[in-house]
Amino acid sequence: MLRRIALALGCAGLLLVPATAAQAAPSDQDAAYLRAAHQSNLAEIAGGKVAQQKGQSQDVKDLGARFVTDHTKLDAALRQTADQLGVDLPRRRTPSSRRWPRGTRGRPATTSTPCSCRPRWTRT
Repeated sequence: MLRRIALALGCAGLLLVPATAAQAAPSDQDAAYLRAAHQSNLAEIAGGKVAQQKGQSQDVKDLGARFVTDHTKLDAALRQTADQLGVDLPRRRTPSSRRWPRGTRGRPATTSTPCSCRPRWTRT
């Protein structure tokens, strides 16, 4: 009788333990994606700050604030996932990601402002 009670309690205890999947080390592709997405979030946050400071209209400033808020939240979730998987993320933007807002510094952006950013996978 005691054995049955112990067995029942043991099975009930297993049901109370949250299900956790065994986590394998992330693939190189997954780690690269997390790092690239992190860099993208940092660039969007920086661009949002530029829009807040240098925007000519309130709409642009508001959109910049939204970029900062949204990408800060996204990056927090991404960092949590990277921590769980053991992927190290850089604390700062890489030099290549710092080029993006530079094209609009010191002058207002217009529709004729050339885009200096190119996807890394294209060949020129």
